[in-house]
Amino acid sequence: MKAYLFLILYLGTYLVTVAQDSLKFGFKAQPYLQRMTETGVTVMWVANKMCTSYLLFGENDRPDNKALTTHYGLIDANVPVQKIRLDNLTPGKTYFYRAVSVEIKQYGAYRMTFGDTIISTLHSFTLPRKQVSAFNFLVFNDIHGKPYYVDSVIKANPDFDFAIYNGDIMPTASSEEEILSFICGNALGSVAGNKPFIMVRGNHETRGAEARNLINYIDTPNGQFYYLFRWGNTCFLILDSGEDKEDKNAQYSGLSDFDYYRSEEAEWLKKAVTSEEWRNTDHRIVCCHIPVSLNRGDGRHGTTEIRNKFASILDTANVDLVISGHTHHAELKKPGNGHHYALVIGGGPEKSVPFVLSGPTYIRVSIDGKRLFVGLYHIDGRMIGYYRKEFTDVREN
Repeated sequence: MKAYLFLILYLGTYLVTVAQDSLKFGFKAQPYLQRMTETGVTVMWVANKMCTSYLLFGENDRPDNKALTTHYGLIDANVPVQKIRLDNLTPGKTYFYRAVSVEIKQYGAYRMTFGDTIISTLHSFTLPRKQVSAFNFLVFNDIHGKPYYVDSVIKANPDFDFAIYNGDIMPTASSEEEILSFICGNALGSVAGNKPFIMVRGNHETRGAEARNLINYIDTPNGQFYYLFRWGNTCFLILDSGEDKEDKNAQYSGLSDFDYYRSEEAEWLKKAVTSEEWRNTDHRIVCCHIPVSLNRGDGRHGTTEIRNKFASILDTANVDLVISGHTHHAELKKPGNGHHYALVIGGGPEKSVPFVLSGPTYIRVSIDGKRLFVGLYHIDGRMIGYYRKEFTDVREN
């Protein structure tokens, strides 16, 4: 019996090895951009076999500067996700690049066997100018694995500088294929590889066997799902609202600890809103998948936790705008009624869950010096409502 089991295991391993060897080396996810600043950007991609990688980059369409990633004296190799940071670049300048990966067929202690080399198509990106005070960005939320409208929205708004995925972009994170398909592979559709996206974790991104690995496919300033970043004269605060049910809910099988996590995040938030980076800026924008301040709430534990742990901190932090999703009901509220900032909530799918009210939407925010303008739109471009700093007008359909 033992010999029989050994034979079965051996044959299984052999067949997997043969299948991998017969697979042509290639990209699982083409290059996409993360964590762009005035002087740098992170380029990421995913190959279908173990490899080592580098970037060719430069200021013309024949880039010949080489960049790679090292840790503790070792060049990255045999890692599934390729991540290379470009720093010390010139603000406002356009750069071109190609991603290059070399297959590792055998990784020996003293000898390496390399296979094929793959090279991406030519991409380019433009860094924000130093202390830029005029820019635009788009926000998508609650796509739930159906990004059919993202590309058309992007084509209708070609002047945007970056996009924010404000949670529940995936139905679940049950497999790498879902992460690649809904986050990396379809990142920003027609401009993938040219403009960055910012990932805000929603409650659906916390579910599934690969949820704990999602952080490996994005790049944040502190390696967390909550952080600050600056874009010119505006400071952004990205919050992680976690799950929407109690940790003890049977669906989580005893493997959730979001109450403690949100308490830790609240302590970080207290320090973040007193930082010079946050205080010394023209505009302050918060992105949080579950709305921070809703008087009516939805009765769920996560919503109550967010309100109790985050809302009072933000109310004294001179926030201009909070952008959320989760409810699948598009709303735009001026400051007041329990919050001192404007609150815009994107809609959700039309046929997803029983409480759906408004259908999918997108949000466009424009900064122009001291002026802030946010528009909430149906995916066909029809405006639902808008808010201008110190002025609000919500249109009825």
